[in-house]
Amino acid sequence: MCFTTIAARYNPEIHDSAYQAKAGIVFNHMGHLLIMKSDYPGAFKCFLKTQQTNDSAACSRADLYCGIIFALYGHKESSADYYKRAFYYALRHNNVPDAVTAYFNVASSPHTRSQVLS
Repeated sequence: MCFTTIAARYNPEIHDSAYQAKAGIVFNHMGHLLIMKSDYPGAFKCFLKTQQTNDSAACSRADLYCGIIFALYGHKESSADYYKRAFYYALRHNNVPDAVTAYFNVASSPHTRSQVLS
């Protein structure tokens, strides 16, 4: 309920970095909760909203979650694309934990093992 209220008040026109960072965190938390409820389309929408915030930590985490959603649906190429995007985004913004997670996700997938981060 709290996340929904905050998300409903989100205004992408506000360019304050602290505001955008908090909005990204809210959308990621909402998406994660929706994944736990198996509402993957709703979660995906939340993660796309996270991308609008342009917050570096939130965006790389959102890409990781999108990769997980595509993996759950069996879309291995799309999943790998999101993992790669999360990896490079995290590297550009010195977000080591997300970079390591994304790299592991790409490297551990049999579909992408031969083309790891090419």
